[in-house]
Amino acid sequence: MRPLAAKSSTIEGTNPSLAIVDEYHLHPDNSVYSALELGQGARPEGLLFAITTAGSNTISACKQHYDYCCQILEGNEQNDSIFIMILNWTKKAK
Repeated sequence: MRPLAAKSSTIEGTNPSLAIVDEYHLHPDNSVYSALELGQGARPEGLLFAITTAGSNTISACKQHYDYCCQILEGNEQNDSIFIMILNWTKKAK
């Protein structure tokens, strides 16, 4: 295991078996996620995780990914290569 810098230019050309994008909502664009995803092209069993809290940027790459995942969960899109787990905190009714 080794950490990678959060710059797509330093990640391009890697071939990770497992990649974890942490705090995805803070990424300015999708370049790091895409570089890691492309790097796993030769690995049919490669795993790519995006872990994050919600953040407040409603036009970020993370929000776009979230919206796409919601479309899959709602049955409007199909993508059997993605496992989605979204945990939401809800207030208890009084």
